[in-house]
Order: sequence, then structure tokens, then C-alpha cells
Amino acid sequence: MSTLQLRRPFLSLCLMALAAVSGCESAEQATYETMEDDLKAGGNPKWIYNGPLPALQNVAITVSLKGHTARVSGDLPAAFSGKLPWYVKTEAVAGKTRATIVYPVATGATASSNGPGAYQTIFGIAYVPTTDKAAWGGFPFLKYHATRGLALHGPITAKDGEWKLLRGPVSHGCNRMQGEHVVELAHILGMKMNVPHKSSEKFTIGVKVNVIADYDLWAGKYVDVDYPALSTVKRPPADKSVVFPTWKSQDLPRVVCAWNPTLWSTDPAINATHCKYAGVNLFDAIAGP
Repeated sequence: MSTLQLRRPFLSLCLMALAAVSGCESAEQATYETMEDDLKAGGNPKWIYNGPLPALQNVAITVSLKGHTARVSGDLPAAFSGKLPWYVKTEAVAGKTRATIVYPVATGATASSNGPGAYQTIFGIAYVPTTDKAAWGGFPFLKYHATRGLALHGPITAKDGEWKLLRGPVSHGCNRMQGEHVVELAHILGMKMNVPHKSSEKFTIGVKVNVIADYDLWAGKYVDVDYPALSTVKRPPADKSVVFPTWKSQDLPRVVCAWNPTLWSTDPAINATHCKYAGVNLFDAIAGP
């Protein structure tokens, strides 16, 4: 496996502070398949977000256990003047522009493990390195269930030497995401993922997280996302759904990359293009494929 491949977030595991291990978190830690040594050795990066999305305001997240989707909606800041990528849908709400992104997720293998309900706070960890107990990969861990440790986090499924998301009922109750997606989500929530973080940094964010059993709805239609699902997942009828596009790090390596301290600069303008070293985008990060 090449060094370039190891820089890509979809090849690494989710992160977690060991001091926070409880409930679902400790159960998730025990679900690995055998890892190659090079994956574990490369599992400590601090991920940098060089994408176009700003931190949103008044963010709400709806996780559908039936549809295996996580819909994230928030208001664009009044000062935002950039362009939004093709996978974001917008609508005017109360005089503001509300942006919506949908990410694919994996949910709990049993109904009792999923923890459906409404939550008001996310306890975020931006970076925790791999330890001798688990290769968590450096990705954000966004806990919303304070007692059980249920969270939105990175993928922890190994297959053919890669770590990637299996979209379906496979977790112990947490909602697994693609690595690049959870980095972007943490940035959207205001965790400033365009800079490297220390392992001691934690965030408490007022965000509504609604975990529902049925399909999610947006603009009067079922919510789906353009990402493959396991055969056991029954996706909503296409003629009654809005299918959100999504993106992958192997297509857009300059959107999320591993922090390279030798290239990091004291000049913020240079750091805004830090991920150039990771490779060439296969298509425009705004216009899409």
C-alpha cells in the first residue's frame, strides 16, 4: 500500500479518546477485523479540511436508522460569500439560506442498540492518535449520547487492505461515516478542522441530533444518498425520494488530507491550500463530476 493511499481518510479508522470509552464506544473498539501493519502505522494523522464549506449556524442533524442517512442542515453565515459544492442543497428559510448535506451512515445491528431519540449536545473530539489498543485513525468522534457513548464517527470495517464504510445495520449503535465526511461534519459544527488539533482538545456544541427509526423527509420527499448500501437495506422508492449526491476522498484528495508538519506554514494563506500535496482532484470541488 502506498504512502499516498494511507493519506486518504477513507482508508483509516475513526478516533476516540480512551478516557471517554464507555458503552457503544468500547463495543465499537472490539469490532475490528485484522489490520495490516502499514494501516496501523499510518493511523495517527491529524486531518485537515481544505474544503469550501464554512461553519454553519443553528445546525440540526437527523439520522435515519431505516434509510441509513445523516441529514445535516444549518444556516449559512451572513458573511459567507463563497460557492457551495454540488452536493449541497439550499432553501430560503426565515430570510436566511439554509444548507443541507446528506451523508451515508452505518447504524446499529439491532433496534435496541440504536438509541433513537432527541439529543441536544455533541461532545466532540477533533483528534486522538492510534494507541496500542486500537487504531482509531485520527478522525473526529462526535458523541451525542452522553451515557452510552453513541456517536457519529469514522468507518471501522476492514476489507482488502482498506478501511471503508459499509452502509447498513452493522454497528453496536454508533453511526459510522466515511472518514472525509466526519472531518467535514466536524468543521461544519465549528470545530475548525482547517488547523491541526491536539489530542487534549474537546468541544461541547449545542446541536440538535434526532435519531429516528423511519426514513427521513426533506421537502416532502424521502431522503436518500448516492452511496451503495448492503443488500439488507431497503432504500426508499426512487420516485418518492430526493437522492443527495456525495463525494469521496479518492476523487477529491485536496478537500481532506493528513496534516503534513513539514509543509505547514505560519502564513494562513498558504495553509488554505495545504492539501495540494495530497494529489490532484479528479474534478472541480465546486461544480462536481
